[in-house]
Amino acid sequence: MARSHFVKKARKDVAGTDIKAGDSYYWWQFKGGRKQCSKTAPKASQLTQSAFWAPVYALQEREQPSFDDLESEIDDIKSELQNIGSECESSLSNMPDSLQQGPTGEMLQGRVDAMQDVESELDGINVPDIDELRDEYRDTLDEDESDKFDKLSDEEKDERLVDLKQEKADEVWSEVTSALENISCE
Repeated sequence: MARSHFVKKARKDVAGTDIKAGDSYYWWQFKGGRKQCSKTAPKASQLTQSAFWAPVYALQEREQPSFDDLESEIDDIKSELQNIGSECESSLSNMPDSLQQGPTGEMLQGRVDAMQDVESELDGINVPDIDELRDEYRDTLDEDESDKFDKLSDEEKDERLVDLKQEKADEVWSEVTSALENISCE
């Protein structure tokens, strides 16, 4: 993994970037590669050239989606985990049999297993639908408020559920990030 360096003040404009003289910036460089610069700190996925860790770090760096996009985002993550696991499995099967039993083969098998474990963990995460949220919200209301809530249009109900939707999105995304951060297979 490359190490990033912080520069408090650029002495001159950095060619090919929006970094001007006097700006602070970060730079990093891979052995034999060109120097890369950014005004923001590089993410872990930018500091590695590993075909395994770069996409894993990219998954860990994903931003939390809205409540409405949670389910599709989790499906995208599971699909990416399958792709990463398939690539490791392919690398393992392309190795000679004698090497498959060695440390590299064991590492690749551990990576395949880790991707499957995280995918299974994500399968166990429940993303409630809007009707479940409405029921949960209704349960917190007293009888008179519940009757009023039932008479609202779906749009008005959704407006009242904004805070609960955000709370549930935070809760579910916390489970997702926890599962992704626990990837260790070396």
